Amino acid sequence: MFKYFVPIVIILLTGCSTIDYKDKSVKQITERSAKKIHSWAITEFKVKSTGTYDPVDPNETGIWILSSESSYRSSKSLNIHLATQIVAQIKEKYGFSKIEDFQGRTIRVKGLATPKFYCKIDTCPRASSQNNGHNLYIQTQMFIENLNNITIL
Repeated sequence: MFKYFVPIVIILLTGCSTIDYKDKSVKQITERSAKKIHSWAITEFKVKSTGTYDPVDPNETGIWILSSESSYRSSKSLNIHLATQIVAQIKEKYGFSKIEDFQGRTIRVKGLATPKFYCKIDTCPRASSQNNGHNLYIQTQMFIENLNNITIL
């Protein structure tokens, strides 16, 4: 019995760890987010706006954010979050010195796009309350933590 157990476990573990990324447009990804559906996707788009989590010194530390629309709050925008270690690697590989170097560039990314809900006002009522959906907006985010998952075209 034991001689069959190990091969079965190996087959199950390797089979379950495979993620099937699909080529999708930004529109397809954000439409799925509007339905509260995650997307394992590969997509490319022209960066229309950028941002960071570090307003004091955005080019040295923090996470860089690349958006497919001019407003990151647009429900049509896919927002790519580049982890701090990826920012350092991009600076080294591509010679970028600041986040604005991405502006107008076309990128290809691979990862899990997830819908996140944010409030439009300072004091947001509970999302589960009736008729409060108008105070929320959906942001589609993809976190990049591996340099192999982003290409600057």
